[in-house]
Amino acid sequence: MAIRQALTVVGAPPRLREVPGFIVSILTVVLVLYLLQYVRQEAALKDRMQTINDELRANQNRLQAVLEGSPDTIFLVDEAGRCREILAGTETFPDEEAAASVDRPIDELLSDEAATAIQEAAETTHRTGDSERIEYPVKQPDEQPAWYEARTAPLQHPTEESDLVLFTARDVTERKDREQNLRRFRRAIDTAGHAIYITDHDGTIEYVNPAFEEVTGYAPEEALGQTPKLLDSGQMSDDYFAALWETILAGDVWDENILNEKKSGALYHAHQTIAPTTDESGTVEEFVAIQTDITPLKERERQLKVLSRVLRHNLRNDMNVVLGKARAIQSAATGKTAADAAQIEQTSEGMLSLAETYRDILDLIGTSESPRPISLVGRLRTQVQQFRQEYPEAHVTVEIDCPEETAVVAMPGVERAVGELLENAAVHAEQAHPAVTLRVEGHTDTVLIQVADTGPGIPAVERETLLGEAEIGSLSHGTGLGLWFVYWIVTRSNGHLSFEENDPQGSIVTIELERSTRE
Repeated sequence: MAIRQALTVVGAPPRLREVPGFIVSILTVVLVLYLLQYVRQEAALKDRMQTINDELRANQNRLQAVLEGSPDTIFLVDEAGRCREILAGTETFPDEEAAASVDRPIDELLSDEAATAIQEAAETTHRTGDSERIEYPVKQPDEQPAWYEARTAPLQHPTEESDLVLFTARDVTERKDREQNLRRFRRAIDTAGHAIYITDHDGTIEYVNPAFEEVTGYAPEEALGQTPKLLDSGQMSDDYFAALWETILAGDVWDENILNEKKSGALYHAHQTIAPTTDESGTVEEFVAIQTDITPLKERERQLKVLSRVLRHNLRNDMNVVLGKARAIQSAATGKTAADAAQIEQTSEGMLSLAETYRDILDLIGTSESPRPISLVGRLRTQVQQFRQEYPEAHVTVEIDCPEETAVVAMPGVERAVGELLENAAVHAEQAHPAVTLRVEGHTDTVLIQVADTGPGIPAVERETLLGEAEIGSLSHGTGLGLWFVYWIVTRSNGHLSFEENDPQGSIVTIELERSTRE
């Protein structure tokens, strides 16, 4: 406006006097456009800032959710070994209240061993900028130490230098326990006296223990990568191996004897157990085989069979001939000759009875049977009836305090052991009419069988020897051998044998057996 007035005073043309107004109008338009652009940019900037803030809040929420849901313990440690902040997992520290506070020396929160490991890792990471991996124990009150595995990372600051190191620690106690159990298992396998080998699902041998070489003669490098056919003697049928594979591939345990061949070509008998191992879904992955060399046992069984055959046939036949001759002489002779023949007869009958006991013992030692449910009461009544026929002068009292159908878990022939006790009471009695009592008591889990007599009692040396309280010495050939049979059959039945004195005289022998649930 001032410029326009000045132009008017100096007499400028009218059109020239309109130029300043036009310029002002243009400037006004430019200013308005600029202001509009500024307002739009400001609004866009505000929208952008709002979006960034929303994203920051979302990221912060996600980070907080990650920290709260993390199974790890996450904390910051500076180069000096101070715990500056625990981001997650304060409950894993022994003193949770102390851990909740910040900027504390790490050795105030954890034991010396753990604090030293963490501080050294923080120093190394800060110096090198590389990640470290450490393991350390955290002692809990009244509990076993928990083991943690931690990894480090340098924490960078965008505008300033930082000495903070981020620790992410995870509880690995279960893994450490598994590793310890595996080491213990490996030591047990390596020191076992049995040959142990492990194969994959297809039967390829992946591991053998030291005893494998001792039993088979094959070194580990000779067996690994092979299959158990390496030990095939050619003596086992195809049906045997078909049944074996069918069993273990079904996830069941195979437990049978096998005749194998060593590297030297010698045959050996083994008791073999093969157990499959499975994954979480139950799929068979590999097999663990354990072989026990039972060649000496098989040889002993053969020897026992020979002895049993001799006792069962040869000796029995020869003694029957002697017994027959003695009876014939006794019938035809008189005086001292008849008396001698009677003594020979009596001795022969004793030797026959002794041979029967020997035979029973050999059969018991040589059998591979296991204890099984046996109906007891009926068998004992039959045994008592036989005893009364053989020893009519003896007075037997039978007391049964259990149902007739009561059964026990025992070796076959357990009633023969009771018969030995009855016979022992009659043979060694000092009375013309010995008194013997047989008691059977049924309890919830066990059955007690007692044989009580009024004789001179069982010598202490025999009782102590049977129970392992004294070394084996000279035993009475009649009483001692019969008691050994009783002891062995009770032991093989997983039972218990005990002795006590009877009042006022004699012995009480008690057999305790497991009561069978299948009655």
